[in-house]
Amino acid sequence: MFKKLLVTVAATVLAFSAVPSSGQAATLTALSDNFNTETLSLNYNSFANWNVSNGTVDLIGPGFFALCGGTRCVDMDGSTANAGDLTTKDNFAIGSYALSFRIAGNQRGGAADGMVVTFGDLNELFVRNPFDPFGLVQRTVNLAALDFLTFSHNGGDNIGILLDDVTIRQLSVIPLPAALPLYGAGLAVMGFIGWRRKMKNKN
Repeated sequence: MFKKLLVTVAATVLAFSAVPSSGQAATLTALSDNFNTETLSLNYNSFANWNVSNGTVDLIGPGFFALCGGTRCVDMDGSTANAGDLTTKDNFAIGSYALSFRIAGNQRGGAADGMVVTFGDLNELFVRNPFDPFGLVQRTVNLAALDFLTFSHNGGDNIGILLDDVTIRQLSVIPLPAALPLYGAGLAVMGFIGWRRKMKNKN
């Protein structure tokens, strides 16, 4: 009876551990993007690492709205008068991260602009006045679940906050999958069954 129970428990544990969990999908633990390999364009939506939604953004730089200090950057209020959201194409694993990025005012006048950054437990509004220079923003962020980084601009006049040099670096070790302890217990049970069978055959 005990042997049958052990076999059933081991089979159940191993079957459970074989089922892929949502955390086994491909996720990121780091990202560094200065947008310098992207194509200069208005209403750009061909980023290597980002999706644009709920509006548009412009990819600008030297020779094409040179407002980024000699490099390329993203004007978060695209040329459709409908500012967009910039979201990473891949999500990030559970853990603690160091997030940094540089933002500046629109460099062309008008009103102040606001942009909300969401990532894990970070949900922060950043406001920049026209002609504010680039400044570095650094935050420590905790992800309790898989999540995407999103920059969401709230403007609508074709001239928005400028974004550049986004870097994400994981600080904590990725937690072990929840099923791993159960998997180890299953292996231990099966080993015990094998030992009992071997001892019985010797007798």
